[in-house]
Amino acid sequence: MESEEHDQALLEAVQQVFRAELKLPELVLSPSHTPADIAKWDSLRSMMILRKLETRFNVRIGVERAVGIRSVGDLLAALKEKMPHG
Repeated sequence: MESEEHDQALLEAVQQVFRAELKLPELVLSPSHTPADIAKWDSLRSMMILRKLETRFNVRIGVERAVGIRSVGDLLAALKEKMPHG
């Protein structure tokens, strides 16, 4: 149960960053979303979103890992790998 709550809280935090960065205040993310699903999510925005998330969670996701991120679920997994209690 704790893991599900943590996952939901992480998704909500990621969603807040996406909403602000993409200027889409009503955006609702799911782990299956990809850039193809969200018109404003391009490669430049991906890097900006990633940087903001790294700052917010005080983690560093290396370039090698970042290039493998293809969906919100991949992004969540990358963050969880770097978080102390991921």
